[in-house]
Amino acid sequence: MRPLPLTPSLLFTTLASLLLGFCCLFVDPGYSALVQYTLVFVGLTALVFLTLLARSWLERETLTDLLAAALCVGGTVVAVDGAQQLLSAMGSARFANQQIAGTLIRQPNLYASMLLLGWTATLYLLPALQVRWWRIGGWLLAAVVFGCTLPFTGSRTMFINLALLSGLAIAALILGRYQRQKHFGLSLLLAMLLALVSQFTLPPALAKLTGATNRSVLQRVEAAGATASARLRTDEWKKAVQVWQAHPLTGVGTVRFPYHSFVLQQQAPFNEIPRERLYTHPHNLLFEVLAEQGLIGLGLLLGFLWWWSIQQVWQKMDSPRLLGCAGVLILLTHSMLEFPLWYWYFLIPFTLLLALNDDSRWHLRLSVPGSVLLLAPALTLLGWGGYQQWLGTQQINASYHAYFTARNVSQSRQLARPALNNPLLSLDAEMQYSYGDTANLRTLPDTLARNTRLLRWRPFASVVYHRALLLAQAGQLKEARFWLAAGLRNYPKDRGYLENMYVRSEPTPALKAFYAEYQVASQKRLDEIKAEVAAIQRKRAASLKLQPVAASAASQPASR
Repeated sequence: MRPLPLTPSLLFTTLASLLLGFCCLFVDPGYSALVQYTLVFVGLTALVFLTLLARSWLERETLTDLLAAALCVGGTVVAVDGAQQLLSAMGSARFANQQIAGTLIRQPNLYASMLLLGWTATLYLLPALQVRWWRIGGWLLAAVVFGCTLPFTGSRTMFINLALLSGLAIAALILGRYQRQKHFGLSLLLAMLLALVSQFTLPPALAKLTGATNRSVLQRVEAAGATASARLRTDEWKKAVQVWQAHPLTGVGTVRFPYHSFVLQQQAPFNEIPRERLYTHPHNLLFEVLAEQGLIGLGLLLGFLWWWSIQQVWQKMDSPRLLGCAGVLILLTHSMLEFPLWYWYFLIPFTLLLALNDDSRWHLRLSVPGSVLLLAPALTLLGWGGYQQWLGTQQINASYHAYFTARNVSQSRQLARPALNNPLLSLDAEMQYSYGDTANLRTLPDTLARNTRLLRWRPFASVVYHRALLLAQAGQLKEARFWLAAGLRNYPKDRGYLENMYVRSEPTPALKAFYAEYQVASQKRLDEIKAEVAAIQRKRAASLKLQPVAASAASQPASR
């Protein structure tokens, strides 16, 4: 009989799985996105369960060493990939405004967080080296591998994490009782200070050596494109609060925020600044949970994090716990500005770091057959879900290739049809299937019903433009004009979805009249975009003219 501690992470993941499963069966049956989230939490519960069982067989420090080694290897691979991109990009004209993210991650903030995780894990492993010069050499090598591309990511989230990790390292040096912990804390502090300094020194040094200039993190605009930079995150946070106010207790439901966000984007004050694309989450984990799961979900999440944090304060701060706190801090800080825990390469280490540093006074004694009996349903469910995910993904990818590469609409719909019954990916399959939709009167009810389902899940460009045309064919011109204006305002570059659907559809008088309205509105929107771009270019040109004047004035001797 082995004791299984009833830790906060085990209780939280189990309770979340049960609540999501209840919603999946009784509240919102058939909603494939909810099925996906339920299986994710079932998998996390099984992962925490297995981690706690492993802790009864192996030392916590041994398990942490294995996790740190995996993070070190993974972080090194990602860092080398980013360094190769940096070297190849230096000769291009886009390098001045390019954010390095590697070809494996391909998102600057995610790439920066992965570098910090790998760097921290490497520093955790260094005190195990017996020879002092080996430790120093390892520290310098890690600084080169993980630190050389950080200033070129343009990630301000990383900037915040560097400051927080420096504070955590100082706390470890002051409160630490063990020599290895002090070594880890000192090496972490020096590494983070070096990374902070390199933000200001490395890009100018590279420009002097190679002539290739690149902006530092302090010069980065907030979002992709100048027209979408202002108020990006604060607007999404305000939307989440408004959605929660309408559904305070339970929220709007899992993955229901994008639709409400899109609708609110068409209203003041959110429509004052045009966006180049839809953001499907509010760029904050707490606001995401508040909007979609309400006070119940947010209370469970905050209660779990508070319980886990209190444990770290009262338990002895050894090196494994310091690594756990550092990793959780990196990903939680990132989660306050984006949604990194959606990606498995962050979610799995995050869960393991929480589970490895969990403790509890209450234990459940289990035999080996009892453990297998508890795990068997979860593993069976995960195996079934994994197969369905793999099968549906293959079918949808084949349909995607047929539509966007081969330009064969009928073949694309035929390949996507089997996945329409997939319990995990039915909405993804409907999304792919809908690319070939028409606005014909005979199939209009079914097509409009499918479009409505997709709109509640992902109001992307094709869904919005198709909806405008379908409603026009149905005679609902007021609603059709609303969705047409929303599409032109939020997806001006994706007008081809409406035009392609019109070509495939039955040319009724109502549809012809609406398409004529679209052509006028589209040209008007294009003229507005040209005016906005011209204004931005004039502003940039004016700032560039002022810089040499300021520099020459600064070089003149002061007048007496």
